[in-house]
Formats: sequence, structure tokens, C-alpha cells
Amino acid sequence: MQSQQLNLSSHPNSPACCHQLSSSHLSSLTSSRLVRQRISYRPTVLAATTDRNSHSSRINDVALLSHQNGVYTVGGSIQTPVSTSHVYDMLIDYPNLNRIFSSIDECHTLSEQSALQLLQICRWEFLAFSGTFKTLLNVHEERDAGRVVFSLIKSSFMKDFEGQWQLTGTPDGGCHVEHKLKVQPVLDAPALFSGYAQRIFVKQVTKVLEDLLAALKTQE
Repeated sequence: MQSQQLNLSSHPNSPACCHQLSSSHLSSLTSSRLVRQRISYRPTVLAATTDRNSHSSRINDVALLSHQNGVYTVGGSIQTPVSTSHVYDMLIDYPNLNRIFSSIDECHTLSEQSALQLLQICRWEFLAFSGTFKTLLNVHEERDAGRVVFSLIKSSFMKDFEGQWQLTGTPDGGCHVEHKLKVQPVLDAPALFSGYAQRIFVKQVTKVLEDLLAALKTQE
């Protein structure tokens, strides 16, 4: 296994973990129109079901929703008896996200013109390679709607990224948690590895949901 460090610090406007950033140096990204695909991954370690009224914790099917012009969109969900407010509090406890999600090594909160930003050091794996990369994200919280949205400001690993959590209360006082990931890597996967890249992102979302479910089970 080879390891590579992808670092933003060489960019003149990249932050140290607790430095203020200037929004004038952040590039905007445009998203592509998406087309539905039929690729899914069903975890073997947790039961897959869509009954929202069950008291059991579980992960539902995770699927590639679309892949167009190098942009992958993947979605999935979990069910938990833990309350919506408690799940929401866990998701916005940013300094401790690395204790929940194995793909995050560090997470630091920043501010830029009253907007909440996160600097994350994340882990990646592809074929025989692995390493870490820094990602700067905008965060938009809508507690009343049960929604948290992360959008890319800058990354050396991705051209585009958006992650969304959507929480819905269930009649039994639990929570249905939906997660959607849209990502466009800096390097487009060759046609030979396109299917492999799709499976990587599906399994990545699955792992995120499994990590969250494991953390929530300690709160049941």
C-alpha cells in the first residue's frame, strides 16, 4: 500500500487549521445535469429495509443515483430510534466528527464573513494507493428543516462536492436519516475504471452511514 499526502498548504491562499480565509480567492464550481443510473450496494452486515416505523436500527440500500460528465451522485439512508434532535446535534458537533466517521482525520471550524466553514483532513483510497487531503467546506444548517448541507470551497482532490443530511422524525420518536453525496474528482476516471470508481463512491456513502449508525447505537 502506497501513501500520498495531498496538501493545500502550497496554495498561497490555503489556511492553516485556525486561520481566517478570504472569500475573494475561492473559485466557484458549476454542477452538471445528472442522469439516473442503476448501480447499488447492499451492506451485508446490516439488514436492508425501508419500513420507517420499525424500532430497530438499520441501514437501507445505498445506490448510485446518477453519473454524468464525471459527477457522481450517491444516496442512502438509515433508521434509528434515536431522536431527530439528538442525531442533528451529533452531525453538527464538528470538532468531534472524526470520532464518528473513519474517513475524517481532523475537522476544524473556521469563520469567513459570519459564514460557517470547516477545514477537514480526510482519507482516500484508490486501487493500491491511499493518503489524506485537505478540504475547505461551507456549511449551511437548517435545524427546523432537519437539514445540513456541506458545499466545496476548495480542495486539491475534488472539483466539486456537496454533501447533504436530511433528518425526518418517525411516529415512534425515532429518526430517518438520509445522506446524499455529489462529488467530481479532480482527475476523471478512465473508462476502464469508471465502474470501479462508481462502486468506490457507493461504498464510501455506505461506510459513512455505517459509522453514523454505529455511533447512534451507543445512544439507544
